Amino acid sequence: MTRVKICGLMNPSDVAMAVGAGADALGFVTEYPIPVPWNLDQDVSRHLIAQAPPFVTTTAVVGGSVANMVAIARHVRPDVLQLHGDETVDEVREVCAALVPDGIKVIKALRIDIDTGLAQFSDPDPVGAASALATAGIAALVIDSKTSTRPAGTGVPLDRDLVLRVAETLA
Repeated sequence: MTRVKICGLMNPSDVAMAVGAGADALGFVTEYPIPVPWNLDQDVSRHLIAQAPPFVTTTAVVGGSVANMVAIARHVRPDVLQLHGDETVDEVREVCAALVPDGIKVIKALRIDIDTGLAQFSDPDPVGAASALATAGIAALVIDSKTSTRPAGTGVPLDRDLVLRVAETLA
């Protein structure tokens, strides 16, 4: 099954447009530690997330320390917290465990460099990285491209065969 998440939403009209287009999930980049043009503070993300209709999943996209990511999730109250930084398997596991009582699921973005095909992770092999992350308690894995100028959300497609190998690892 294919689900569509539209990420980088910044205002109520973005939310309305994405919902009207049939998005299954809405993404709000919240206090991301690397400057990106679609970064929101916690209060704005919380306000926009509250506007999502039933059956549309909300996601806060974060990075940084475990304590900061958990605090953002508890304040913003998304359905899902997407870890989109350089988190280790242990940090991912810690965030997942911390948010179980809050009912907030965690997904992890595996960022893959478009020039090298290597994962931005302790195990640079994307298949090995996905296998390690599968043991951390995540609800899902997002595969995203990374360039030298942008840490994610590049719009540059990844090698399809590589993505399929990663997906087979998780099946």
